[in-house]
Amino acid sequence: MKTMKNRLAIVAFGIAISMSVAARAEAPMAAAQTVHFALGTRSVHYDSTVERTPRDYVLHASRGQTLRIGLDGQSSTHFDILTPQNPTALYNGAHHGHHAVLAVPTEGQYIVRVYQDVELTAATPFQLGITISGSPAHRTAPPSMVMKRALRSAAALL
Repeated sequence: MKTMKNRLAIVAFGIAISMSVAARAEAPMAAAQTVHFALGTRSVHYDSTVERTPRDYVLHASRGQTLRIGLDGQSSTHFDILTPQNPTALYNGAHHGHHAVLAVPTEGQYIVRVYQDVELTAATPFQLGITISGSPAHRTAPPSMVMKRALRSAAALL
């Protein structure tokens, strides 16, 4: 009798694990859109909706620039700022609000993820503004390269 109970417990545990894995596999992936700024502009606005599936807005930014994000929508609509390399949000809108100013720490891709903090069945409208300002920090040549260039220029004059 004890062996039968143990077997039933093992089977129930196995079913619970397989259901958990299946539920994770069905979790919605974010719909991604690349952010393009019109020639001569540094800001863009989106009018969209979000349901169960988050919406990702992917842009490239450089160290030294400032990223400004503003979100208008229902109180259950939020955004995070992420990088593809790090799953931890640089900015979590659910905790910090619907407006962010971020000094870009490194050059690369940044993701603005708009999502619902509750599962709603109806599409919820939102307006998203993304502005990037400032000049990228320029990389300077190491001192040895500067010296080599100076020596080449001097040699060319002789």
